Amino acid sequence: MFISYRRTDAPSAARQLAEALKLRFGSDHVFFDTRDIAAGAEWWKETTERLQAVDVLLAIIGPHWAAAAEDRTRRTLLDRAEEDLVRKEIETALRGGAAVIPVLVDDAEMPAREALPRPFRALERIQAHELHHVSWDHDVEALAEALTHLAAKPKPSKPPSDVPAVQSSPSDRSDAERIAHYIAEGSVVTVLGSAANAVDRDSPWQQGTGSLPDTAELARHLARRFGIGSETEDLARVSQHVSLTEGRPDLHRMLRELLIKADGAPSSVHRFVAGVPGRMGELGRECYQLVITTNYDTALERAFDEVHEPYDLVVFAATGEHKGRFLHVPWWDREGRGARPITLPNEYVDLPIDEDGELERTVIVKLHGGAVDLGRSELWLRDNFIVTEDDYIGYLTPSAVESLIPLQILNKIRDSHFLFLGYRTREWSWRVFLRRVWGEQKLQARSWTVGPGLDAVERGAWGEFGVNVVDEPLGRLLNALDSELGHLAEV
Repeated sequence: MFISYRRTDAPSAARQLAEALKLRFGSDHVFFDTRDIAAGAEWWKETTERLQAVDVLLAIIGPHWAAAAEDRTRRTLLDRAEEDLVRKEIETALRGGAAVIPVLVDDAEMPAREALPRPFRALERIQAHELHHVSWDHDVEALAEALTHLAAKPKPSKPPSDVPAVQSSPSDRSDAERIAHYIAEGSVVTVLGSAANAVDRDSPWQQGTGSLPDTAELARHLARRFGIGSETEDLARVSQHVSLTEGRPDLHRMLRELLIKADGAPSSVHRFVAGVPGRMGELGRECYQLVITTNYDTALERAFDEVHEPYDLVVFAATGEHKGRFLHVPWWDREGRGARPITLPNEYVDLPIDEDGELERTVIVKLHGGAVDLGRSELWLRDNFIVTEDDYIGYLTPSAVESLIPLQILNKIRDSHFLFLGYRTREWSWRVFLRRVWGEQKLQARSWTVGPGLDAVERGAWGEFGVNVVDEPLGRLLNALDSELGHLAEV
């Protein structure tokens, strides 16, 4: 057991609890920093080793815990290398699969989700245990009993992959080997299209079934909903028609209903991408990716949240005072500034990407806008959609691409391999970005798209950019990648 606490919030209660648990379970089974780190030891190294082996982390939360977290994000004079150690303790435990229990002391209440910085929001979904001064012994005994029952339960095994367990054919084996190798190097930029939403379905999408539509399904639904006679699956064209005939508010209201408010679970593609950093951890490597998505929903972010994997967001603003620019939503908002407009992209250096293109954590780029949950409902980016033909005509066109896309991201994508997942080339809108970044040139590094049975037109479209087509179902390729990453672990 690991006792995590803030020295500016309830240190006495934390120490008293640690002593009680040591008496109950033995000193070797309870870690408390001031008691268990010897003088002269490398304290963070020893703390990290304890965290990696921990079964349960008890997060001691007193009346000033949330305020202390907020204060640390606003202390702009801190050295940039200084971290909130409690944040790192909780993140490490969650990512390692340990049970994390919020323990409320000194009459504290569980902070509201809106009051918590992003790294701590997972705590709000976990049942807390309360320790009251007037009933301390009884409450500690109840906690000890709960921990005893928790220890008696078998440890959950690694959940089976959502990817269908289908053997890869020899034709895609070399591609899987290469892609896995580049993933392990951190030199792959993964690009998600709307078909990632449909990969697990055996039947067409229907509203209210717990999944999200791809662009073709969304286009057909909008056409039926607004009485458009055309059978086109071109979302931009249908959206343009709705915008002109019914008005932009009606279009946005329907998109919010179908994509933002809908309770659509992440797909196996989203979960595979979110699982890559943890997979790299199994290889003994700290390796993260730049992930680009043209989808508007939050399924990808929720997949990362499910495995407690930190990520920064970079979102294109299609509306509001910063329209036409990207916004950076950092995982750890040190200065409490919220979404930061990137007004000088060629000078902005606050993304977790170093000068060599190495990522300190995952960065998700929402290329066409979409929903962003900032924890406060009034700060959601509302109606943030690049979706109509007019939107795409004006998209990223006012000036040189270097003055719009953050240079840290631009350098990374120009120096990386690409893996396109869930794309149909007939969705022409994805080519807008590639044309703006590369012009008429082909991608400089070997890149892949996945999809069986593409016709000559689609293959030709990918070929324009030098993208190799893996002629296999998406689930089969992901299964092969997962297998190859396992082989890397054995090596």
